[in-house]
Amino acid sequence: MGDFSSDNLEENQADIFAAELLIPTNILLPKIENKVITLELIKGLAQEFNVSLGAMTRKVISITQDKVIAIVYYSNGTKIVQAKSSSFDFNLKPGIIKGSAAKELLNNRYSNETVKRILRCDVWFQENSDDFEIVEESLYQPNFSRVFTILRIANDMDYMEAYFDI
Repeated sequence: MGDFSSDNLEENQADIFAAELLIPTNILLPKIENKVITLELIKGLAQEFNVSLGAMTRKVISITQDKVIAIVYYSNGTKIVQAKSSSFDFNLKPGIIKGSAAKELLNNRYSNETVKRILRCDVWFQENSDDFEIVEESLYQPNFSRVFTILRIANDMDYMEAYFDI
């Protein structure tokens, strides 16, 4: 996965065009309908369509109705938003995210390890809501010294998986 800055409009338009050619919405949509957007789902689809994790992430998140964001996180607290759904309306906290799996992965340098956690909303976001918790799925990318993270609202299945260690 490369640089996801949104500064280059022409490059972003080319990426969107290429993504539609490689990952047609009409073929992808039935594969994600009624499914929770997870790192495993995106990784599987990337493999199926033979595209990068970044390309598939952008495409899936651009067409989902779920509140979900994908970011790249660095040890100094820098966060680059790779994609966020149109319904996503939370504000990321600035700086280092204490209590996150992403921070732990960067500190301990686990090679290509994925960590999934259910966290309070205010761990990652400026909003402090007791109405819901979030799921953080983070993947350490040792070649880039960064963590790729998906954040979404926790659902009943997430709690069951955590409770029963499914």
